[in-house]
Amino acid sequence: MEKKKSKPTMRIVGIRHKKGIRPKIKDTQPLYYYICPFASVREGDYVLIEYQRKTERYRKSFFGVGRVDFIAEGSISEMIDTYRPTAYVLYRFPESLDFEGRCEDIKKARGNLMKRYEKIESNEARMRKLLRRQTIERNRRRKQKAGSK
Repeated sequence: MEKKKSKPTMRIVGIRHKKGIRPKIKDTQPLYYYICPFASVREGDYVLIEYQRKTERYRKSFFGVGRVDFIAEGSISEMIDTYRPTAYVLYRFPESLDFEGRCEDIKKARGNLMKRYEKIESNEARMRKLLRRQTIERNRRRKQKAGSK
């Protein structure tokens, strides 16, 4: 009995990028296709991705986070011809990590930090203003003393 050779398959995922802490991922954002070596990745999962951007002279590699919104699996040649992926999924975040919730927590923490900095800067500005007034007053007294002699 001959064993059938199974054709190697490739898994492609369509990902919408998370562009920072504040903006949410929208369904109108374009899908970017990545090769996914993990069988456990499902739609809605957040993943760490490697991608490249072309600059004036060369390509630069970056890391980013995205949400899986599409999964396709098939023969390697079919997947490459159809989706033309150029980068890989590096890591799948565990489901226990509420990524969007964590982003919300960071937004709140950043807001509190900025309030603290504003308070410090306003105190520093108040002190500079006070020192400037003292210097002006001291110079005015010196001029008066010099003029009365």
